[in-house]
Amino acid sequence: MLSQKEVATSKWPQLTDVLEKWPKPRIGELSPSAAETAVEIDAVFNPQDLLARLMGDKELACKVLAGFLEDAPRQLLALRKMLEMGDAEGALRQAHTLKGAAATMSGETLRALCAEVQEAVVASDLNRAVTALPRLEKEFELFKATLKQSGWV
Repeated sequence: MLSQKEVATSKWPQLTDVLEKWPKPRIGELSPSAAETAVEIDAVFNPQDLLARLMGDKELACKVLAGFLEDAPRQLLALRKMLEMGDAEGALRQAHTLKGAAATMSGETLRALCAEVQEAVVASDLNRAVTALPRLEKEFELFKATLKQSGWV
């Protein structure tokens, strides 16, 4: 019985010649579009960082991420209400809590936006904090979509 390579060689010798000359990708080598995608994903969510924090336990990471995705909308709504009511102390505490959770989840851009809101509240600029909320909410949606698209939740 002939192997697949022998069958291919006997049926399509020209194809075999072309395939032999074609450069073989090295393990770990990414195409430019895949590399760009990986960089974009890391800016939104850094899975290596999260796994390092959880000693490589992907199952635990998925559970923690799912819990965050379930709780964060409630926290974002609470932050919005506190800011709209002028509750600077509550808004500061809520922004700080969200910032810590986003950092723990390895969502660097999300963490940075929470920090921006926190800094605005500390500076007694609640209007600036309120104006940053739509970007924060949009980044949370992007974080959630990235996790779903990449199979983490």
